Amino acid sequence: MEYRQFGRSDLRVSAIGFGCWEIGGTYGQIDKTHFLRAVHRAIDSGINCFDTAEAYGMGISERALAKALGALRKDVTVVTKGGVGYPDAPNRRDSTRQRLTTALDNSLRNLGTDHVDVYLPCVLSTTWFARARHATSACRTSDCPNWKPA
Repeated sequence: MEYRQFGRSDLRVSAIGFGCWEIGGTYGQIDKTHFLRAVHRAIDSGINCFDTAEAYGMGISERALAKALGALRKDVTVVTKGGVGYPDAPNRRDSTRQRLTTALDNSLRNLGTDHVDVYLPCVLSTTWFARARHATSACRTSDCPNWKPA
């Protein structure tokens, strides 16, 4: 497997990642044992980057990934996202500081972990860039009770 630096971070990830959208149920039911086997086969093949989001089944994908990874969580890079899938928001999108910090806390709980390796907004509002620094700061405080530095 070829590995690459993830952006400007110190993370080294497989050139092929494992997307977890489908396990959220968007395209129909997927047998959980098949998903578990697929995750383990991916890891055995050298894949170490798993992509999910709170919106993939509103937490179903994150919880399934957490269960499939189990103790292997420490050996992989987990990327998750927030900011989309909210029925009460215009176009189901909301990348405000409050929504992203709540979404991150939900993701941490769904993933059964105290950290994610990469957290991304699914969509960026026109004010997102102006608020990004504040959202990041909020996630390093008690605004996200499940967040702890890695």
